[in-house]
Amino acid sequence: MRKFLSHCLILFFILYAQANLAYGVHESNPYTFSITKHIYKLAEMYQIKSFQDETYPGTVKKSAFRVRTNYDLSNAEGWQATGITRIASLGTIYPWAKEIDIYDTRGVKIAFIDGEFATLESAKFTLYEYDEVGHAMLIGFAYASKDFTHFAVVPSMNDPRPLAELNSNPDGQSWNVTVHYPEKIDDRLIRIFAGFVLDYQYKFLS
Repeated sequence: MRKFLSHCLILFFILYAQANLAYGVHESNPYTFSITKHIYKLAEMYQIKSFQDETYPGTVKKSAFRVRTNYDLSNAEGWQATGITRIASLGTIYPWAKEIDIYDTRGVKIAFIDGEFATLESAKFTLYEYDEVGHAMLIGFAYASKDFTHFAVVPSMNDPRPLAELNSNPDGQSWNVTVHYPEKIDDRLIRIFAGFVLDYQYKFLS
């Protein structure tokens, strides 16, 4: 009987772990996309394209006339998620301290971007995801270069292998994003984070 219960517990934890890994939106292979800013009268659009068709295209829309900045992510199937900046934080003054809650189309919180005090790397954003029962999971830390032209998302301070990298382009209107380990970071989180970085690329140093 004791052996049977042990086997059941092991099976439960295996299934639970698999469910957590399966939760979210993830590509099956590493991919790269570019995100480009387009400014219109009532909104800014950040267009997502993958020239090698490694991942799906889409847009991150920043609408005007909102009390809190919203980043609405869409793809060919429509709206997918929204990142909403918090008002009661240092982020209202300092861009590197922005805090962004990300919700899916059901209004369920799926991720959180936490800007922190400037470090030797200029800035650090901690990225979290939430599982289906609302538990926060640390995904990694997005470190900026001193000139804010490069971000590396690493899983921990002791593991330098980047989960993803963001690099600005010379045109000043676009960034290239490479996701090395797509199974470890939700597509919606990295896309909204990329839109936020493109939005504030010239404001981080101000």
